[in-house]
Amino acid sequence: MNRIHSNVKKIERPLSFWILSTFAFILVCTYVYFINGAIVATVAHTTAHDESVLLASSLGDLESTYFELSSTLSSSYAKELGFAAPSQDVHYVSLLSTPAKNLSFNSGI
Repeated sequence: MNRIHSNVKKIERPLSFWILSTFAFILVCTYVYFINGAIVATVAHTTAHDESVLLASSLGDLESTYFELSSTLSSSYAKELGFAAPSQDVHYVSLLSTPAKNLSFNSGI
């Protein structure tokens, strides 16, 4: 009986060691995976923030250029480019046919 008992103990010790070692290895791998994910997310956040700052500054530059150019527009400059004043006789065109006007809720418009 002692011989069987000692053989079982010899088998149980390495088995429990390998089970605990495997469990510890899985925990370490999971920890490394989540730390790596956090680092990647932080780098992506920093990159996105830097790009948004660049876009905001270029937007400000474009807006100031727009205001500078819009202040140089005048009716005489528009006439030089070929634009003409609108005529006083304005006609509106409706795309709705007569039967469709009766079905519309906005038939008065």
